[in-house]
Amino acid sequence: MTINDLKYAQRERVIFLDRCLTWRGAANRRDPIDRFRISSAQAAIDFRTYLQLAPVPPDYDPVRKAYIARANHQSLMTPSLTTDFEVLEIVSTGVV
Repeated sequence: MTINDLKYAQRERVIFLDRCLTWRGAANRRDPIDRFRISSAQAAIDFRTYLQLAPVPPDYDPVRKAYIARANHQSLMTPSLTTDFEVLEIVSTGVV
């Protein structure tokens, strides 16, 4: 399976998770739930899909209940400053 095999909506959610891990170094289930207004079950499916696609899967931290990017993290997508900084803006302003 590749990122292009996914339907548009799920591809966008998986890319969002990848951007969270790339720029913030962490992602949890609440991130896609808040951003895309999806269910917890759908967020779990999206994380499972991301873990299958990731060149270097993140580690899960049970204390933080979040996936943490490894030092050798490799993004699924080529970074795009225009869209990627949207992830950082959401965190700093709390706006979704």
